[in-house]
Amino acid sequence: MVRRNLILGHRGVPYERDFKEIAKKVSQLNPAITVISLPALLKAFLPEQHWLSPTLTVVLQKTFHLQVMRGPVLRNGAIGKFRQQALFRRHGISTPPALPFSFGMPLDPAIFGDFVLLKPGDLNKTSKGVGIFLFRRQRLSLLRDLDLPATHPLRLHPQDYIAQRFVDTGPFPCHYRVQMLFDQPLYCWRQTLNEQRPPLDAPDHIIESAVVASQGGERRFALCADDDVLKLAVDVHRALPDVPSLGVDIVRDQVTGRLHVLECNAGGNTWHFSSEMGATCRAKLGGYLACPEAEADARGRLALIGQFGAFDRAAEVLAKKTVELAS
Repeated sequence: MVRRNLILGHRGVPYERDFKEIAKKVSQLNPAITVISLPALLKAFLPEQHWLSPTLTVVLQKTFHLQVMRGPVLRNGAIGKFRQQALFRRHGISTPPALPFSFGMPLDPAIFGDFVLLKPGDLNKTSKGVGIFLFRRQRLSLLRDLDLPATHPLRLHPQDYIAQRFVDTGPFPCHYRVQMLFDQPLYCWRQTLNEQRPPLDAPDHIIESAVVASQGGERRFALCADDDVLKLAVDVHRALPDVPSLGVDIVRDQVTGRLHVLECNAGGNTWHFSSEMGATCRAKLGGYLACPEAEADARGRLALIGQFGAFDRAAEVLAKKTVELAS
């Protein structure tokens, strides 16, 4: 029996309980694998005898302080919008066309359609629905900075914005999130804005001031398992096979039904079984406002884990990767 090591680097409290449970399941599946789960930023040292066995290291963030003496290290790290776009296109994955924004930029109607989203290039802002605007393409092509209020984010920081083709997901904006660990979907939810966006034949000033991002206001969550959504998320993993954790955001065109990938969220901060960022989702999944917040959060966490048997899936794929890749 070949002994192997699996080192799991996570983001610390409150992720620790999740990865201890997953580590235990890996050891049960394959007793020949020694699993070490530790915070990625912990300055730890493993004894020399540990490194006598083939090792695989999997880290859910870019920075990892443990000095790895052998074996591959697979880790997360943020990937910029345009690099993501190029990767998706190279692998035949549909994604809305996007370009760096500038006032007066020409926008091909065949590529950008009738409506264009303006969104910050900073993925931390777009994940919260901050500073996202919808414009008619024809108006945007003629837009000058002086046409906007002096305090408008687009006028203040135009260099921070990108122009992206608008995918109409319906009168209540929505998108899917699939949490991947390598090629395994761990959960899938559909997030829908409670506020109805204006009709697309509304005047410019109404459209441009509307909330059009599904994460831009009060919203509801529902677990879902659309086969085509899950398959597309697996395709995204295949484009980034060495990135352990991906939070894949997908939209469906309400007219054509076609799916498009918005982001792959490769930074590693999408482990919403326990993350602070995922607390809103967990609480809403766990009972909305009908029970105390702590109880709702706990119920929501169990719902996410239970949807596909997330921690069992995680253990299976980690044990498989360790056997395949440890060296």
